[in-house]
Amino acid sequence: RINNRLPYHRDETGTFTVTWSVDGTVLTRGTHEVGVAPANGASTPANVSTVHTYAAPGSFIVSVTMEDNTNMFLAAERAALSTGTNASSVRQVHQFRVRVVGNTAEKDASNCTVRNHTGQTSYCAVCDPGHESDCALSFASQPIQFALDLNKSLGSLETWMLSVGGVFVVLGVLVFFLIWKSMQLQSQTRVREVLPLSPGVKAIRIVLMLTQCFMLVGSTVIVIFSIYMYTIMSVFGRAIIVGIIAVACVVWFASFLGFCAAYYKNRVVLFVNFALLLMLFGLAVLFTMLLAYVLINIDTDGVKNQLHTEWKDAVANDPFKVCTLQDALQCSGFNTSCVTVNTPAGTTDCPSNCELGNQIAFPCFLRIREFVLDKFLLACLGGGFLAFLLFVCMILAIVLGCKIKTQKVQTWRRRAERKKAGESALTPEEVAMLEVEFKKIDKDGSGDISREEFGNFYNDVMGTNLTARQLDEYFDKLDSDG
Repeated sequence: RINNRLPYHRDETGTFTVTWSVDGTVLTRGTHEVGVAPANGASTPANVSTVHTYAAPGSFIVSVTMEDNTNMFLAAERAALSTGTNASSVRQVHQFRVRVVGNTAEKDASNCTVRNHTGQTSYCAVCDPGHESDCALSFASQPIQFALDLNKSLGSLETWMLSVGGVFVVLGVLVFFLIWKSMQLQSQTRVREVLPLSPGVKAIRIVLMLTQCFMLVGSTVIVIFSIYMYTIMSVFGRAIIVGIIAVACVVWFASFLGFCAAYYKNRVVLFVNFALLLMLFGLAVLFTMLLAYVLINIDTDGVKNQLHTEWKDAVANDPFKVCTLQDALQCSGFNTSCVTVNTPAGTTDCPSNCELGNQIAFPCFLRIREFVLDKFLLACLGGGFLAFLLFVCMILAIVLGCKIKTQKVQTWRRRAERKKAGESALTPEEVAMLEVEFKKIDKDGSGDISREEFGNFYNDVMGTNLTARQLDEYFDKLDSDG
């Protein structure tokens, strides 16, 4: 017979399994599992194997297969680590021969390489010549998700993320340059409404454009710096860096949209930009307040109990992620470490099947407290500064949009009053602006304009929406000599 307690990893999610077989016959679950021996006189408890007896003396091939079915690997990495006997293989297969003897004398032969007469296992191991060290009763097998080397496992993913980040920066600068050039070309060819702005509105427009430019440059610098910091951060820090890059990209887009709206004096886009900035401002304020609350109250029972509850929920629902977090923070447990815990079973504070991670003698709450006190103040200042910039841009965008609308109404009213008084509807400043816009379509400088060009030109420069018939009638009045 062999050991009556063969290890069988019970994982309901199927992410990690250990299977034993004898001569190709799989030892089924429920019959051959890890268990505790029953007390004297008690019946065999559930999940405790009975003695596995071979049919007759002879040689048998016993196989143990350990499979890691987690989805944390890239396809190329999984193919490279598919099989083997090393600690980093995702599918390890180990085989050994068992020779069942007919009497005790043969079992206790003097040529045994390893003997074991302890507990309920009694055997004599004979190793092949040159492989004596391979069967020294036990050998280390370290599944990759508990290898405490997550940085190495994510090597290809890191390269991919850095490549994408670098491409984003290069393409972002290129796209910004191309859009800027297209805006310049468009301003030289597209006719714009003749709408002079008051000095106050001009100042608001300039301040908004400068603020948006500052946020554009700042978010670009943050993305570049974050990509650099990503290469020297831990796995836990890299997750934060990815979040910072995502926020910077959203701010970059909102700033660019606001800059274009202010540059073209487009009220609709200004109001859309205001709505987007309002949403970002609310999120920034909420995030900053949450960080400040945790920073101020990290040592209070309320925050500590809430964190403890979240920790226990994570241990119960996703122990693998907690094990990974323990690896990243180099800690175990919450209030106390898990060094003395029965690691396969786990506890409410210690994840199951986290053999190496649970051996770190430093509680995770103290590590979290260190991180909060060290990083959250800087994060609060950064979040507050971002919220301030978003608030300034938001107010400037809505004020500029409303001022442009109000100024347009006032300009049309003044033009109607001047025309009614027999004066020129346009002021000298507006005439000069009209001449600039007219030259955009009068490339040869002849001063001639077609009926169709006049219709498009008039609606654009005067901000009207006259029909083709109304434009034709107005054109005929102006073209007195035909």
